[in-house]
Amino acid sequence: MREESTRRLVQFFKNLEGKVKGMKGFVIMDSIGDSQESVVLTFWETRDNMDSFYKPDNKDLADFVESAKILFEQMPERNDYVVSSFKI
Repeated sequence: MREESTRRLVQFFKNLEGKVKGMKGFVIMDSIGDSQESVVLTFWETRDNMDSFYKPDNKDLADFVESAKILFEQMPERNDYVVSSFKI
């Protein structure tokens, strides 16, 4: 079931590319130790852009979560972090 969940997540975020103000990218990571756990990181130009996207009235996001509910063992939770350092 995780493969289906990951496939839907990838497709959802790919469909947003270039369409959501301030969204710079995303990373989807599947846990090696827990086949039911995945982590999605999204990258934003500004916090305001991120907050606008994650508002409860975002129909695209709400529709995705509703359609993917059956794949979730538990509902996703949102945590916010500030990047202290990043280098590639």
